[in-house]
Amino acid sequence: SRIEIPVPNECGETYRYTIWVGATPQHYTMSDLAPASGNKHPDCRLALRLNEQDRHEGLLPEPLYFATDTIECPMPPGGSTIRVPVAPNLTRYSNDFDISLTELPSKVIYPLHIEIEDNNAAYNFMGQLTNPTKHVIYQAPLPNEGTTRSTRLSTLRLDDPKTLPQLSLVRSDTGAKIFTYDLKKLLAKKPDYRPECQFEYDVKIRLKTLPDNTHYAVDIFVDGWRVHSYEIEL
Repeated sequence: SRIEIPVPNECGETYRYTIWVGATPQHYTMSDLAPASGNKHPDCRLALRLNEQDRHEGLLPEPLYFATDTIECPMPPGGSTIRVPVAPNLTRYSNDFDISLTELPSKVIYPLHIEIEDNNAAYNFMGQLTNPTKHVIYQAPLPNEGTTRSTRLSTLRLDDPKTLPQLSLVRSDTGAKIFTYDLKKLLAKKPDYRPECQFEYDVKIRLKTLPDNTHYAVDIFVDGWRVHSYEIEL
């Protein structure tokens, strides 16, 4: 779709514009671009709103998209600004995860939640991770009962080489991590993995009791593909 952006009334100038779509004020902050702020464009940023522990819980209300490009300002009529139509090529900057824990042993009666810890909570004017990067923990609670427990959460984009997403199952009462995996490596094991095209994932973590009744085999599936197997002790 075409979008109109205001530019100063100075003919012959070249401008760069940045567009964020889905950046609702309830979930994001954006630094001031006004000259009085003293910010230079590369330092201006969009950041996910986090609590005091750098956490964001659950799903984002809508996907986040980004675009940037340059435009030539045409000869304007009188006035201080003109509006120039642009047709940006939007890039998706968020992901949604459906995560389920299955065959959970009945002895697990303590509360659990899922965490994805990363460093991708803020971006500069060009849509790149800020330097330094911004730490974030995306989290979502799991139901307290049942052998199958499911939840959903959103993250910002994971395919930047600087991101280091870690997927963890965590005891909510103690904060102890039952297990942690490199999420980027898990996703990359999918035969059809294309992060530039896929933004929604179904992750299933299956636990199976081993004969000694103290250790458990953990199988992780992404979109039906088994991408990792491991043994743990609960």
